[in-house]
Amino acid sequence: TAGYYSGDPRQLTAQFTFPVVDANGSNMTSFRLGEEVTLVATKPLEDVNGLTIEPGELGTFVPEPSFRARYLIPSVEGEVAQGGVIQLFFNAPVDSNVLPFISVSPPLPLQWNLRDYDHTSVWAYIGSARAGSYAVNVAAGAPDRAGEVSSTPFEDQFRVRGLQLLSTRISRFDKDTYFMDNQVHCQFDRDLDPETVVRSVSISPVVPGGVSVWSAGPFLDIIPQTSFAPATSYTVTIDTSLRSVDGVYLAAPNRITFRTVAFAPYYYVPRPGATGASMSGDIILSFPTKLDTASVTRAFSISPPVDGVLYVPREQPYDIRLALADTFRSHTTYTVRIDTSLRSHAGYHLLAPLEYSFTTGGS
Repeated sequence: TAGYYSGDPRQLTAQFTFPVVDANGSNMTSFRLGEEVTLVATKPLEDVNGLTIEPGELGTFVPEPSFRARYLIPSVEGEVAQGGVIQLFFNAPVDSNVLPFISVSPPLPLQWNLRDYDHTSVWAYIGSARAGSYAVNVAAGAPDRAGEVSSTPFEDQFRVRGLQLLSTRISRFDKDTYFMDNQVHCQFDRDLDPETVVRSVSISPVVPGGVSVWSAGPFLDIIPQTSFAPATSYTVTIDTSLRSVDGVYLAAPNRITFRTVAFAPYYYVPRPGATGASMSGDIILSFPTKLDTASVTRAFSISPPVDGVLYVPREQPYDIRLALADTFRSHTTYTVRIDTSLRSHAGYHLLAPLEYSFTTGGS
């Protein structure tokens, strides 16, 4: 130890720890509470340098005056996961006689166990307790192993950490609005119990056609059967009946809010008002939900007329496309019109006719 000491060697001291053992060498004993104890060297004590302390009295001390519970781990500031352990410590060894004096509020079906090392603490597993705060109480009159009883009650608190929602993902139209066909994708910190998933999820307002709730491992998806309604604010609530496969319940209800975009194009080629637009290439309009293909040919028109094929791509049913047979005329203004007969695959119509123009450039 001296090799790590940089101060005055004359100030160097050593600390000795004396375990309390009985005549059989067992550490399952303790000082009598409240009784003065005198520590006596019955023979010379010698350090590694040959310095000695002669036999005699080394000092006296008085242990605590009465038996008591000391502290709880975790305490008020700490959390324990469901399936974790809490420990209650005392200032003297205890046996099973102390267990009836220990209670938890709100009640939990805990099985308290004596700590094997020195019997100065008890511990219990936290099973499928719901998340929240709990108080551990030790009533006055609780006995230690020597028969001493506590004169004052003890109380401390701990929190049970529940199932946690880690992230939510919804593809966005922009920072505030969402597509109509999107699913709500949630990830939790544990694998979910499928039997609790469906009943734990609700959505307001009701989605026309309903939603499907699907889960695998720690993931939960909420999928509209057709689509969410356009320009509508939704709130998804996942309540505390959701639990993991190992019995851990959701810590608190989670609410996810989003607003869908209106049923209208959000992407144009060429863009509205464009000048010098290319004379070749398709006209493309992209919508936030799948389209009813049959309604497209009735709703779409362009002036002056052009030769081409109007279609909705099978691999991209969100688009209206006009593939030209030749090219646009140079330096010509074209006007595209879509009337309110256009509808989505879920039956939503444009709220108002759409009209925009673009002008081509030269060859």
